Amino acid sequence: MSALPRPGQSPSAILLPCIKECPLSYHQRLDTQQETFFLYATLTPRLLQRIITKGTAMRSLIPITLLAASLSLFAACSTASNSKGDIAVPSYEQLNGEPWQVQTLNGKPVGNATITLAFPEAGKLAGKAACNNYMSSYAAEGDSFTIQTGAMTRKACMPPLMELEQQFVDALKGVDTAVLNDLGELVLSGEGVEIKATR
Repeated sequence: MSALPRPGQSPSAILLPCIKECPLSYHQRLDTQQETFFLYATLTPRLLQRIITKGTAMRSLIPITLLAASLSLFAACSTASNSKGDIAVPSYEQLNGEPWQVQTLNGKPVGNATITLAFPEAGKLAGKAACNNYMSSYAAEGDSFTIQTGAMTRKACMPPLMELEQQFVDALKGVDTAVLNDLGELVLSGEGVEIKATR
């Protein structure tokens, strides 16, 4: 029997000895004379109960199996944490220069509307929000990137543009992360919001 997890199994899956009474769907027989089986499964409360009720020899495995499962889960969590921590917020030098043209807002194309993101100096953000011009500030610290909206001109435009502008401003307020993806796109995102722009 392979000691590697089958596709779809949890990383905490571990190899545990199991007596003959284990359901056939969960084990394979390895030794006919000793009638010993091995169970390859996650350490669930049901499995713990099975181990506890099968005698002292089986109970002695609990500390070992708990440790194995804990180490596996810890490794998985550490990997996820490190992958997030490795995502660096773009520097001012990367953001500065030609204005970024917003292509999609919350996953939807902005069409012919002009929405831009310009970073004229560190901590400053400005541009056009479909209809009006806006000025804002931003703060980048660690893997956090937040925007504080500021002044806007007060020109009136067609309702679709005004609606798009309001969606953009609301999205700016919800941003908490900024990344440059593999395609060179600037992606500002937060809970339920995403602004994707290119040059």
